[in-house]
Amino acid sequence: MAIEVGMGRKSAERVVETIRAYKKHVPCTLFVYGDFVEQFPALVKNWSVDFDIGVRGSGPQPTDVWENLNYEYTQMSIVSGILRLRNIGIQPVYLLPQRTSKNTFIVAKKQVLWVVDPNAAFPPKYDKQLSKENYFSGDDRSRIHRGISLISSQLSRDNGGIVSLDTELYESYIMLIYLFDYLHDNSGYELVQLQQCYD
Repeated sequence: MAIEVGMGRKSAERVVETIRAYKKHVPCTLFVYGDFVEQFPALVKNWSVDFDIGVRGSGPQPTDVWENLNYEYTQMSIVSGILRLRNIGIQPVYLLPQRTSKNTFIVAKKQVLWVVDPNAAFPPKYDKQLSKENYFSGDDRSRIHRGISLISSQLSRDNGGIVSLDTELYESYIMLIYLFDYLHDNSGYELVQLQQCYD
């Protein structure tokens, strides 16, 4: 499970504390921006006690911008995020960019980072985007069910994989426990640390 921490501290803390309080262990890696680390170093350091910490880059960019960044800017963004983590004693080994590109892979290889590209994401990144028709209509219960169905269909298409949740979307928080219950009790998948996905 990859948790994409945005720039909002409150929403990120809410998600991380919910994961910590869950009744069973859920192997998660938290991915942070360098700008978030700079603003909240003690918080990220505290998280590193219970979770692996990966890097997302220096700060958020519009998705289409990240895909088209030149090599120099891609390198600056990734290295800046790495350095901010190193400043608090964390050496990341995983990179989860907003989107992957040729430059992302070149920089990641030079920095000895594994690129994480989840095949099941909420909100979806490559599949049909969330809309009023396919998601936002109805009450919390129906939206939670639809969100888990979206993730389940993405996982079943590839017979498992890496799931990511974006902390900036409030819906991620409200469906988190239900998603964990589904993954633990009903999905049929084994929940493993991110490293085992690359072994």
